Amino acid sequence: MILGEIYQRYRKTEPLTIHIMRIITMIFCLICILIFTISMIYYIINDEPVINYSYIYKEDLPVPNIRFFSENMFVMSCDFISSEKDGPYYNGYFSIPFENNYKLVLSDNTKHGKRDEQSISFQLQYLDVNVDRNTSSSFFIQFSDSEIVDSEMNISPIFLQSIAQANTYTILTFQSIDIYLRRRIRKFIIPNWKATMGFQPDYIIKPYLTSRKEVTQQLTEFRDDIFTAIFVSLDFDTTTVETEQRSHTILSSLGLIGGAWSLAVCVYKLLFGDDAIRPFGLIQKYGYFNQRTQKKLSKFLSTLPLVQILDSSKNIVDDDDESRVDQLEKQINDLELFLRDYVVDAQQLDKAHINNERDKNK
Repeated sequence: MILGEIYQRYRKTEPLTIHIMRIITMIFCLICILIFTISMIYYIINDEPVINYSYIYKEDLPVPNIRFFSENMFVMSCDFISSEKDGPYYNGYFSIPFENNYKLVLSDNTKHGKRDEQSISFQLQYLDVNVDRNTSSSFFIQFSDSEIVDSEMNISPIFLQSIAQANTYTILTFQSIDIYLRRRIRKFIIPNWKATMGFQPDYIIKPYLTSRKEVTQQLTEFRDDIFTAIFVSLDFDTTTVETEQRSHTILSSLGLIGGAWSLAVCVYKLLFGDDAIRPFGLIQKYGYFNQRTQKKLSKFLSTLPLVQILDSSKNIVDDDDESRVDQLEKQINDLELFLRDYVVDAQQLDKAHINNERDKNK
C-alpha cells in the first residue's frame, strides 16, 4: 500500500487506534527499507572485489625477464642481452620475447627440446678486481613475467610494487642459489557501468610471477673472480588464475531490496491482514489505456457499480416490506463498505460509472 492512500481513504469500519497503528507500522517499514537501500548504495560505491581462484594444469612457464643490478660493474656467463647504467646501479638483463614461445619445463612432464629448458644457469663475475667480495649488499636479482600488458598503467601501483619487491633477492657471494618460479594471472576488473550493474565485466589481464630462493651450497672451489652461481627453474606446472569479482552490484542489490520489501509486506499483512485487491495497474489507470479500459468495463459490465443500491423513492415494493427493504439496503451498504475497504479497490469502477452516466446525459 502507498502511504498517501492511507490518508486519502479512511477505513470507516476500523477503529481509529488500528488506523493509527497501520500508519505507524507503514512509516516504520518504509524507514527501514530506506535505510537498507542507502546502505546498499554505499556498499556498491565502496565495493572491494573478492578474488576467485581457478587453475590451469600442465602449463609450462614462459621464460621470465631477469634483471641483475649492482653498484659495481659485472658480467655474467649466460645470454647477456644488454647492460646499462641507471643511477648508482649497473644493470644487466636476461630477456627472451614472450612471442618466441621459449619455456621453462619440468623434467617429468615435458621432453627436453629446442625451445624448452629445464633450468637457466648464471655465473656472475665482478669486473673490478678491487671490489670487496665479502660485501654482498650491493648486488640484487629481480624476476618479472615476460608477457607485456598494454594497460598496466591502470593497475594499482601498490600491487605492482609488491610483486617487484617479492621477486627481488639480495645475492650473497660464493653461494650456489636455486630460484623456483610459479606463474599467476590476475584479472583486474575495469570499472565501468557493466561491472557496476552486475553484467560480465571487462578485465585487465596481468600475468606475474611468485618465487622462492634456496641456497644449496658454498662455492669455495670457484675462482676468485666468480662470486656466485644462480639456477632458475620451474617450481610447479600449474598456473593460478585470480579473477576479481564484485560482491555488490546494482542487480544483486535490487534482489536484496526486493526481499526486504517483501519481508516488510509480510510483517504488515501478519499484523493487519491482507490489504485491498487492486486489479488495475498504472497502464490501465493513466493515459490512453485508461479510456480504453473504462470503455471495456462499461461494455461488458452493464450494471455499474456492481453493488446497486435500491432507490427508495420508487414504490417497487409494498409498504409491508419496507422494513425488509431497509434491512437489505443496510446489508448492501455494509457489504459495499467492506468490499471497498478490504477486498477490492473500486475506484476504477466508480470512474467508469461516472463517465458512463456523463455520456448518457449528453
